[in-house]
Amino acid sequence: MKKQNICGENIRTLRENQNLTIEKMVSLMNSLGTKITVQELSDIEEYNRKIYDIEIVCICKIFNITVDYLLKKDLTAK
Repeated sequence: MKKQNICGENIRTLRENQNLTIEKMVSLMNSLGTKITVQELSDIEEYNRKIYDIEIVCICKIFNITVDYLLKKDLTAK
């Protein structure tokens, strides 16, 4: 199946590095104005769903990162 986004793995890596469950991440995102479900976030992390700009902004706010950083091919790259 073709990837539906380019940042799914980065989102999962950031979430897991902060010891956030997917449920907690969804709760944080929804508190910032998104309407996302656990299944939808899981699908994003698995590259099976497109990600909306408002979701990208919320994720960047949660992790205090830039959009450029989120969209990096490899988060360990400098």
